[in-house]
Amino acid sequence: MKLTVTHEGFERGGTMIGMCSEGWPMIVSSLKTLLETGRFLPEEK
Repeated sequence: MKLTVTHEGFERGGTMIGMCSEGWPMIVSSLKTLLETGRFLPEEK
């Protein structure tokens, strides 16, 4: 299985692209774990 996430239309070096770039790896990792184990990753606090 392959998942590709593409974001377009962001200002280069802008705040929003930085926030998305940091958030997506965590979301995709949690999704991968859910698909493989049936459980979500624990939330970090």
